[in-house]
Amino acid sequence: MMITGRIWKDGNEWLAESETIDVCTQGTSQADAAEMLADAIETLVDRPSFKVRVGSVGPDGVVAVEANEPATFAAFILQRLREQSGKSLADVALTMGKSSKNAFARYEQGEAVPTIDKFEELLQAVAPGMTVCITSRDRSQGGFPLVAEMPVERSRASEGSGICIRIWAMRFAGRDQGGRLCCER
Repeated sequence: MMITGRIWKDGNEWLAESETIDVCTQGTSQADAAEMLADAIETLVDRPSFKVRVGSVGPDGVVAVEANEPATFAAFILQRLREQSGKSLADVALTMGKSSKNAFARYEQGEAVPTIDKFEELLQAVAPGMTVCITSRDRSQGGFPLVAEMPVERSRASEGSGICIRIWAMRFAGRDQGGRLCCER
């Protein structure tokens, strides 16, 4: 499982963020900022076995943020997106056409692992401008577009496959413009 983030220099400090999960931190160097981003996410997830690795910074500042527990990371992402949307669990259940708030809560709490179709449905309930997109993990094969092309992204990767399932939204003039399921290699 992975999402993307961004690391850039601002004055004397290096900033690191992932808009996807609304986490921003800083460091005294690029490497320090990457470590601080990983630490911030691990602290928020608060599971001893959960580890985050921030990949090398591309020329566009985009980094891959990978977790060793995809289901835990997916649950965390769903929770953060729901919180960012301002919706309660009951609100999300209503949006999904369900009568029980447990319809979303069990995925958010990591009690159930969603299929791609279910993950898409859960995303639409909390972040209607988001979608799942399958793309290469390799930048030279079209993976990790430039920040200008895709400033807000969310990803899920199957280890070793070279394929990345990315949830994304485009931001133009400060507005999310919604997605579709797309596949590219």
